[in-house]
Amino acid sequence: MTDFLRGELGFDGFVYSDWGSVDRLKVFHSSQNSTEDAGRQALIAGIDMDVWA
Repeated sequence: MTDFLRGELGFDGFVYSDWGSVDRLKVFHSSQNSTEDAGRQALIAGIDMDVWA
């Protein structure tokens, strides 16, 4: 998000996840071992807010 949306496209708006997708980094994709690490990865990637139903 940061490199492409903000860097290349110049987007300066708000970026939010799709219904719990930050937690899916841990639960579904197994790319992180904890919820905290999944949140950190999402923030570094440029997500501003994690949205839940």
